[in-house]
Amino acid sequence: MLLAARALTFLADVPGLTSSIVRHGAVPAFCARLLTIEYIDLAEQSLQALEKLSHEHPGSLLQNGGLLAVLSYLDFFPSSVQRTAVATAALMCTALGPSHLSSVKDALPILCNLLQYQDDKVVDNASVALQHIADAYAHDAALLQQLQEAGLINQALQLISSADAGSPQTSVSTYFGMVRLLSTCASGHSAVAEQLLRAGVVDTLRQLLASCAMLGSSGSVTQSGGLPVVRTPDQLLEVLTLAHELLPAVPDASAMLLADLPTHPAAGSAAAVAAGAPSRTSTALTQFLQADPDLVMTLCQGLLPLTLQVSMGSGGWFLWV
Repeated sequence: MLLAARALTFLADVPGLTSSIVRHGAVPAFCARLLTIEYIDLAEQSLQALEKLSHEHPGSLLQNGGLLAVLSYLDFFPSSVQRTAVATAALMCTALGPSHLSSVKDALPILCNLLQYQDDKVVDNASVALQHIADAYAHDAALLQQLQEAGLINQALQLISSADAGSPQTSVSTYFGMVRLLSTCASGHSAVAEQLLRAGVVDTLRQLLASCAMLGSSGSVTQSGGLPVVRTPDQLLEVLTLAHELLPAVPDASAMLLADLPTHPAAGSAAAVAAGAPSRTSTALTQFLQADPDLVMTLCQGLLPLTLQVSMGSGGWFLWV
């Protein structure tokens, strides 16, 4: 079995042969060797083969339970093999669709726990996988709820609260990937936004904006004395997007004015259409904030002065959101 697995792994490097390998049923066989480990060498070889196949056939791996297979027994493998396994999972997640939802749900707790790993490459790839999952199912409230229950929100917030981007523990891509992931989850489920607000995300955002290289002097530093975390317009936009998703939608002011004029031709149903019905997420978030005026005051004091500074520009640089 080991020699057969090695032969298939080598054949996967030959251009045009990966489709034949998949067509002849190699993927479920490799997954079976990983889901029930009898020989560690065979399991490692199967994992290497799946990594090669995942570049061109991620959907086939997903359909055959590959996501759970490559993640199930990570602790049995050395660190180099663990990196390969999580990188393979991240590649598979680029092909997610509605039919893969059950496979994703089984793998979510494992991926969330990987954010606590000491190996930065494992954390990076777990972050990428979770970003793809959140993007693919951004409108699936049940899945976002499961992400929250799996501890993703607290772990992601801990990553962006306790480390500078680019530190040995957290790469720049992982850091802002986590910020983007929180934005996506908060946009799709008000409970995520509420949890972030309760967990003190406003203070984290305030520190990020206050140390932004584009809004202060060229010598801006973080509280730890390092370089500022936010250094490019794209990074600043990620931070502001997260701040935006923590607030309910802004009503259409013109439609609201028309709605107050019963004799106006555009009043009534037309004005309601123009205003647009608020989403469930926005309505729930509005009610949550209305019930906690102290939190609203914290939001205003922590973010309003800095966001005004962004909108007015600094040093000739402008960002309009």
